[in-house]
Amino acid sequence: MSLIPNRTLTDAGNPAKPSGKAGADMLRYMNKEHSDLTIWALDLLDYGNTKCVLAPHGVFLLVSEIYERPDLTSHCRENIAKYSMNVPGIDEFKDMFHIAGFSDTIIHTKDDEFWIAVEGVK
Repeated sequence: MSLIPNRTLTDAGNPAKPSGKAGADMLRYMNKEHSDLTIWALDLLDYGNTKCVLAPHGVFLLVSEIYERPDLTSHCRENIAKYSMNVPGIDEFKDMFHIAGFSDTIIHTKDDEFWIAVEGVK
């Protein structure tokens, strides 16, 4: 479970604020590397019942390859600090979605990964 497998590309691309060619290269690499995460998360949605997010009962899906949990490795925590990332835990995600006006929040996690998908229903 390597969160930042290509340190040079990541450092040059600056995940906190990608810019320029290095940022574009890093984002292309991240899109490729995160394809399994994206497919897993999108498979969670029932597209037949998905409506505009702003409409009543609309669905919003937030997907992240990492969330705060006690078993994060020291390497993960170093990267979180290095790039000043905000990495909420499950309760924080629920609170944020409630504050944003979602009536229901469904949390999905994947065994053996740090992945999380947070499904908010308006």
